[in-house]
Amino acid sequence: ISLFFREDELNNKFHIIESIIKNKLGLVTKIGARQCIVKDVNKAEGTQFIIDNHLMGKGAGRVFGLYYQDELIQAIQIKRLKNKNYEISRFCTKCGYNIIGGLSKLLNYIQSKLEIDILTTFVDRRYGNGAYLSSLGFSFIGCHPSFKWTDGKQTYHRMKFKGNSGYNHGLVKLWDCGQAKFIKTY
Repeated sequence: ISLFFREDELNNKFHIIESIIKNKLGLVTKIGARQCIVKDVNKAEGTQFIIDNHLMGKGAGRVFGLYYQDELIQAIQIKRLKNKNYEISRFCTKCGYNIIGGLSKLLNYIQSKLEIDILTTFVDRRYGNGAYLSSLGFSFIGCHPSFKWTDGKQTYHRMKFKGNSGYNHGLVKLWDCGQAKFIKTY
């Protein structure tokens, strides 16, 4: 699989990119999810963990995590959309680690804590395809184009400037590989 990263990510989040590459090459520490404890994560700890370990930074929603020897090593952030529909806004592992079975364990825990009818997630196709999600009960819905706004030095989330309003601020669209959408129905 090819990997694509932007210059601002290389400059500002190189440690995360390095971890993604090492993980693809199998050069990270592997821990089984059975060795971990699942817990709700307090907002401050969850936010900081995601900022430190997810390429897109903080998301929205409630954070649940896997702890290994009292250290948070994997987190998932779930936001409620409406009724019993939720979305995974962030999922990440501590840089330098791969938790075997971690996502499955977190999803089982979340299902026991929340009443979920539909769970949606998106995979950034710049560095993944989400093929593993089918083994967890997710169905592939389709791919969607994706971009960030840029001034040539910094990038901004596409939702910061709705529609085409980024052009009004002197920005241009920086298109990427798109997002793959998956849903799981309970």
